[in-house]
Amino acid sequence: MALRKILNLKRLKQVVVSYNYNEALAAVDQGAPVSGPLKPTNDEIAVGIAMTPTVLRDGEAMSVMVLNAAYLEILVAAETPQNAALREQMIYTLAHECGHVHDLDVRATSMPDIILKQRLSFRDGILFGIASGCWDEYMACRLSAFISRESVLRPLEDTFCTALEQARDRANAAIRQYRMHADVSGITKEVSEVYKRVMVYAAYMLGHIDGIEGEVAALVPKAMDALERQPYFKPFFSRLCDELRTMHGTYGQWKGLEVYEPLKQLADELLKVGGIDIQPRA
Repeated sequence: MALRKILNLKRLKQVVVSYNYNEALAAVDQGAPVSGPLKPTNDEIAVGIAMTPTVLRDGEAMSVMVLNAAYLEILVAAETPQNAALREQMIYTLAHECGHVHDLDVRATSMPDIILKQRLSFRDGILFGIASGCWDEYMACRLSAFISRESVLRPLEDTFCTALEQARDRANAAIRQYRMHADVSGITKEVSEVYKRVMVYAAYMLGHIDGIEGEVAALVPKAMDALERQPYFKPFFSRLCDELRTMHGTYGQWKGLEVYEPLKQLADELLKVGGIDIQPRA
């Protein structure tokens, strides 16, 4: 694989290419206590076609790459003008997933015996899930930006804009439903997922822009307009960009999960704005 010459794939344990993508993901043995089987993204905003989860194998953090064969088969189809755009998208997808493998090795090397080995409280689990989701996609996009430029950035911008425009209405509707079912854990996870989606999709976009050394305001004008229509998220967007770049500045030198604390704090503040205040209590 040519990508191996650019990205470090030493922790790639297995590659699964399956037409039964959902089942293939669910069958991945994560090797650690987790909340449940892996599920692909599949909603009104995005459909996942590849995932590279971290698993534990013999006590070591490793990557398993799972790919949807229905999309990947374009790589063995005839090279025609009609196929060119989809081929480019699939090549980028492979590079992005390889970026996750590369990132895992950097983190696991600098923070041995931590990844998938520390149990988190309910509150920390929610906040760390948002923070790590942002970092994971930011770095994978930053590492894979070399493979494609404009054709990748436009979908990333569109996805962020859609998530941002829908977030408040979706979260508020969920909170209204809480008055009927009174499930505290359920409403916390539901609203957290809504705002996590906005932050993570922003991180995708920011990672690609930083990977091509571009200027945010100049490259994603639609996103800037969306932020004007949803001003509550503007300070969070700016801080997210700053915190991700700060983390990148010490990349490879991290010693523990404390490096995620600023992102966790940012997520906590955003959830409070959205109506969810998770407090640590006995």
